Amino acid sequence: MKTFKTLLSLAAALTITAAGLSVTAKAYVPLYPQFSEFYYTADNTLTTHERIEVWQQTNADKDFTVIPGQKIRIEPLPEGSSILSVTEGANAVIKGEIFVERGGVLEIDNGTVTIDGGSIINCGTIKIGPSGTLNILSGTLESTAAGAIENSGKITCLDIGKNLGSIFVTMQKKHSSFNLDDYALTVTIVNNGIANNGTADIATVSANYCINDIMTNYKYYFTLAPGEKKVSIYHTDLSEETVFDPALAQKLSDRVTAFERATTHERNFGRHYWKNFGYTYDYNSDALTYSAKWVKYDYPADVFTEETFSGNA
Repeated sequence: MKTFKTLLSLAAALTITAAGLSVTAKAYVPLYPQFSEFYYTADNTLTTHERIEVWQQTNADKDFTVIPGQKIRIEPLPEGSSILSVTEGANAVIKGEIFVERGGVLEIDNGTVTIDGGSIINCGTIKIGPSGTLNILSGTLESTAAGAIENSGKITCLDIGKNLGSIFVTMQKKHSSFNLDDYALTVTIVNNGIANNGTADIATVSANYCINDIMTNYKYYFTLAPGEKKVSIYHTDLSEETVFDPALAQKLSDRVTAFERATTHERNFGRHYWKNFGYTYDYNSDALTYSAKWVKYDYPADVFTEETFSGNA
């Protein structure tokens, strides 16, 4: 089970009505004036606002496109549900970015989400229902150590519709220790590149083993390209005794606790726009590293700046 998934936001009660969507929830006014709620405009297209926040149960029941440069952030609240649900057969095309915060949910209930040159970064949960499809046509899907993917439908990639779910099932049959729930998944597709077999698109897929919220350097990986009938799956050359050492989880937990006690001030970023944060562990060097990325807003200058922090535990 993944842990450490909650970030708190200031809460207040309010009622919101937008484009015929009425929601009463304990929520909050978006942090900065540049943020907007998710809503359809009068012509049933998604608002063109650059930054959009989802902080309540929101049903996307019509087709929409996240345009290049546009960012949707699904942010959890202390109370209520932060869920963006693609339903009623809707098609969502992601040319910009969707970021699923810890505790947030992107639900593909009955519809299709296609990453087409954009990205989805998941630190929360992606739920794919039996009638749902997540398709990576081009761009990147990154489900981090903190993230989880609950797949009852299809995860496909490239325009050939290759079903990654079936590959993961095969991997689990051949490797009893493999369970996608315990791995951080990254799928990256590059267009206009030339692979060895002369095709224009190639997908690289990697699944890194995670210990709680810590992503390790032990991974399974493979590539996909149109026309390839056989998938060759590789994994890091480490023994299972080393990777799945039952004492390691407690040792890493103790190191995390000590690090966070020593760096309370450095990691106290306040109410900023989070992009990602977490730990990585290298079995070979025994290095445990913390890194964070977030965005600060300068209200008088009306600009956003990206900040980073890292440290060794």
